Amino acid sequence: MADSRTTDNLGQRVKALRKARGYRTTRDLAEAATNTGLTESVIENIEAGRKADLPVSQLLNLAYALGVPPVVLLADVTQSEPHPDYPNLSPELQKMSASEFDSWLAGAAEGSYRPRSALEHSYLNQLEARRELVRARAEILRISAVLSIEKDMRSENAPAPARTDIMRTRLDELSARALQLEEYLQSAGWTVSPE
Repeated sequence: MADSRTTDNLGQRVKALRKARGYRTTRDLAEAATNTGLTESVIENIEAGRKADLPVSQLLNLAYALGVPPVVLLADVTQSEPHPDYPNLSPELQKMSASEFDSWLAGAAEGSYRPRSALEHSYLNQLEARRELVRARAEILRISAVLSIEKDMRSENAPAPARTDIMRTRLDELSARALQLEEYLQSAGWTVSPE
């Protein structure tokens, strides 16, 4: 079986991933990616290196069909030293290591990529705050559900177990942090819907 981590360019990575995902032919992959503009001929041209410049929609649809994040198609992110090998990148992007490229593409505030300006740094922090808010809200829902189930299972006069108090404390902390993040993002001009 081909290993996409040992390939040198986009076409080779697509071909290796296609085979690794069980798509024997480009037609099989095209059929799995219906209504995406990824035809058998488009995929064949990508794999053969005849179509290296892809519209963003094709890149995203191809990555999704293959079950990988888009950065996996754009650079060999399993290596820290190799540089992005996608064609027509600016010299600055070509100089990035694969790990810097991955951090930059993901908008990671804490990664190997270092922002070039205060504005870019601020935006990365806002992205990270949005991600933290999503995680906090998910954890609030989870803890609330557990507390609700425990309450329903406990008789009226039975004392709450110690872990319930711990979960309530954690719920309060997460709720306060979520409120801080919402206020921060709103002050930066983000639209934050209540959840």
